[in-house]
Amino acid sequence: MSDNELGLPLALSGETRLFAVVGDPIVQVGSPGVFNQLLRKAGIPAVLVPMQVAAEDFATWFEAVKITGNFDGYVATMPHKLEAARLADGLSDNARRVGAANVFRRDPDGRWIGHHTDGLGCVGGLRERGARLAGGRAAQLGAGGVGRAIAFALADAGVASLRLHDADEGRVDALLADLGAEFPALALERGPAGAGGHDVLVNATPLGMAAGDPLPFDLSDLGADTALADVILRPEVSPMLEIGRERGCITQTGHDMVRAQAGLIMAHLGLA
Repeated sequence: MSDNELGLPLALSGETRLFAVVGDPIVQVGSPGVFNQLLRKAGIPAVLVPMQVAAEDFATWFEAVKITGNFDGYVATMPHKLEAARLADGLSDNARRVGAANVFRRDPDGRWIGHHTDGLGCVGGLRERGARLAGGRAAQLGAGGVGRAIAFALADAGVASLRLHDADEGRVDALLADLGAEFPALALERGPAGAGGHDVLVNATPLGMAAGDPLPFDLSDLGADTALADVILRPEVSPMLEIGRERGCITQTGHDMVRAQAGLIMAHLGLA
C-alpha cells in the first residue's frame, strides 16, 4: 500500500502548514486519512492532525492556536461546533442560520471564518445514493450542531415533512421555530419516530457508539424503501445501519458523510 493510500502527508518541513480536527472523543475520526490523502495528491505541503480537546478547554485551545503562525484552520467535531461558531470572527450564511460551524479558516487579515458542511455532505450523499428527498418524509434524532445543519439541508432539499426528536426539548423547540420561519410550507412534527411511512431516517446523535445503546428509531416496521443515515464514525457500520442493510435499505455511514463533504471543507480552507 502506498503512502498516499495510507493517508500520509508529504514530508514535513518548516514550510508545512498545519490543520487539525478537534473533538472529544477523537479516536473515532477518519478525517485525517481522508484529508491527508487529498493534500498529498494535490502536492500541498500541509498536514491535518487529530486533537483531543475537552469542551471546557476549547476556548483556551483556540487562543493558543490563534498565535501559532503556521496554523491555518481546523475541523470541529462533537462537542465543539456550537462553541467554535460563537468564538469565530465571522460565519458563512449557512453556518449563521444553523448557529454552528464545523470548519474554520484563518483569513489573511487574521479573522477566523466558520462554515458548516455537515448537512450539505449528509444530504448530498443521500441524494447520490438515490434516497427520496424532494417530496419525501424524513425523521431525525438530534437537534444539536450537526442535527441543525442536517435539518436545514433536508428542508433545502425539498422534503415535505420532517419529524424531530432530541433529549433536550429546548433544542427541538428552537430548531422547529427556526425551520418554520424559513420554510413555512414544511410540515414539522416532534417526538420519537418509527420507520413506517418515512423515506429517510437520520441519526444525528452519538447513539450507537457505545455497546448497549438503544436504536435511534423503532425499526420494527422498517422497509427497503427507507434510507438510513448515521453520523457516528465508530463503529463504521452502526447497529441501525446493520439492520438497514439486512433489509435492503439505502444506508450512509458517518465516514460516507465525511467523504461527501471533503471537497466542501477543502474549498473553505482554501486548499481546493
